[in-house]
Amino acid sequence: MSNDEILQFYAGYDEDDEDCSLDEFLDKIEAECESFEKRLKRYNITLVELRRKYADFAKWYGEMINRIGAECKQKAVVCRALCRYIREHGFDDDIIKLWCICVSEYYDYVIAYDFDNDEQSILFNFLPLESNMHDFIYRIKNEDAVLDKFNALVNSIQLGDKPVGNIDSKRIYHELSLKMGINGPELEANLENAAADICRSPQLHKLAPLVFYSLLKRQEKRMTDTSGYEPNYKALFNVMVRCIDRDNGKNISAINSHLDMYRFFKQIFKGQFDEYLCDMGFSAISNISQCSLVSFDGITRPLYYQLRDECFTVFPNGLFDNPVVVGADVHHDDVANYQYYDDRLPPKYRILGKVRRYIAENEQLSEDYISLIINGKTDNCMPIVLSIFSGADIGGSVRKPELMDVIYAVIMDELQQHINEQIYADMLDMIGIFKAKGETYE
Repeated sequence: MSNDEILQFYAGYDEDDEDCSLDEFLDKIEAECESFEKRLKRYNITLVELRRKYADFAKWYGEMINRIGAECKQKAVVCRALCRYIREHGFDDDIIKLWCICVSEYYDYVIAYDFDNDEQSILFNFLPLESNMHDFIYRIKNEDAVLDKFNALVNSIQLGDKPVGNIDSKRIYHELSLKMGINGPELEANLENAAADICRSPQLHKLAPLVFYSLLKRQEKRMTDTSGYEPNYKALFNVMVRCIDRDNGKNISAINSHLDMYRFFKQIFKGQFDEYLCDMGFSAISNISQCSLVSFDGITRPLYYQLRDECFTVFPNGLFDNPVVVGADVHHDDVANYQYYDDRLPPKYRILGKVRRYIAENEQLSEDYISLIINGKTDNCMPIVLSIFSGADIGGSVRKPELMDVIYAVIMDELQQHINEQIYADMLDMIGIFKAKGETYE
């Protein structure tokens, strides 16, 4: 199950609602989850074929690990070795394929080092892993070309004499009123005129959902109230920049209204247009697709921004990958609670800001821990932890014996998070390197 699917399921559970039974909720989730047999059917593959395909994949993956010079199979080491190989030796289709596998959320359920999964679970997740891989490869190799195609269409807009298609403007008018609450004395007539224009333009017709979206979000007042309104169609695609990095009380609601309107017109024209072309066009005419604060269900974003906002970790076992947590038997809740309450404490008791700064300023700490991973000696991490504790100048006010194991576990977790962030940033940088080759593939 993907991260989005998990969030969607759990959105229906409210632990504060007395009428919401956890057991009933979990039973509902189990009933809605796709069974192994249904997944085989959906992917049109037999168990025998899937086992053979996975065996071939596992062999290929092992060969690729050797090729890139990864010192072991732990994910952090593999990703670092892959980025190093790309920078030093370049890339081919197999390297891009390996990169796509490593950034897929399904990697951790299929081939992550030390992940305890049975065969059915591995095969169940291998199918969407392979699907992710093919999707990412296509987008890496075609995204820029599709954007170029969009820009070429916008720059060559012409209205001809003969229609190239047909658009039911009356349906759009009624659907806008019923589903989007948009009305106005001139809306029906202006929609009819706009539909006629779009149908006389091969360029606009290919971008119909995007054209109508822009008309109704950028020119709504004129479309609803101005008699005989004649849009400047090229101006509809001018780039608009919005506040996307924080919620100022209004912008997130406005961004969601744009996304809802674009989804509305995608549904109106479903099956009649190039969805990927229009989605990339949507990303080109504003910075909305770069926003991390909203959901983009049903809309394909540029791959970099999509992956940037997805869950990625090179420590897929969570706190079980934290040697201090495991070695000192620290409860996971104690670590989470310490991190949650740290910035709510009086300044003299706070440590996370100091720890993060010290780790960021001393990259050798990360290198030392990676060396322990490579050599299978992460149990010997305490010298690193103690050097951070000492170097970060943590005051004596927090040095309580009963808290020290938790503090050490928190420091190790912060180090692992820093390593993860650095590696993922490096992995995302590879997208630009791949695209620089400038080839497109079907």
